[in-house]
Amino acid sequence: YESDMVSNGYLFSESVVLQAVNDWNLKSIQITLDGTEDVYNRTKNYINKEENAFYRVIHNISLLLKENIYVRIRLNMVSGSYEDMKNLIDFLFAQFGNSNYLKIYAVEVFDANKNDLSKKNHMLWKEVSQINRYIDEKGFGYSHSLSQKLRVNYCMADSDNAITILPNGNLGKCEYYSDSDIWGNIYCDTYNEKVIEAWKESYADMDSCKECFFFPECLHLKKCPEAFYCNGNVEYKKRQIQKQIEKIYYEMCLETQDMGFC
Repeated sequence: YESDMVSNGYLFSESVVLQAVNDWNLKSIQITLDGTEDVYNRTKNYINKEENAFYRVIHNISLLLKENIYVRIRLNMVSGSYEDMKNLIDFLFAQFGNSNYLKIYAVEVFDANKNDLSKKNHMLWKEVSQINRYIDEKGFGYSHSLSQKLRVNYCMADSDNAITILPNGNLGKCEYYSDSDIWGNIYCDTYNEKVIEAWKESYADMDSCKECFFFPECLHLKKCPEAFYCNGNVEYKKRQIQKQIEKIYYEMCLETQDMGFC
């Protein structure tokens, strides 16, 4: 077996990394960075103030790379973070520029409603595309595109291959909504199968689903607070796909250096 994980990277150490290699057979990991040192530490605001959390995570990334574990660094961009992200990429390049096991990509984190298609959010998408272009130039690029495959499952919540582990050892299915929906604990042999199966339940398809352009990308798990059950109204899904298309469009403009046309 092999494993992949999403982590903040904070709790790793030399011994834990070796355990990840030898016991977990860890092949890749995603770690999120919110900015350079001051921005990151202010955003995370960890309880232990005596240790610099940013440099601890950077050190742990180096430990993972040393063991040939693929590290995906996700950069969370908000409005106004463009220059800080460029500085962060330069820092990461100085630290890990010779590594073949590191990939970086930027994503937008909106201050406003997630469905907002305002000019402000359009600018953020544009800046994210420019940052991803800059990452490509540094040799750390991570490709993104619309899915070319039909979904076997909707997300990690309804996948049998994914588990969310909370700091207290509790086990959940969704990485965003696990606090109140626990199915087990790493220190206990028993678990609640009903909770696991409940996350696999989806709304029944409607007749309109058969010919719906958006159906392959439709998320309609019953337990998911973000789920979309259209009832004939596909505006939400249109907006989500529109976001992806516009991001690809901006990237194409950057490729052709025709920003005046965009």
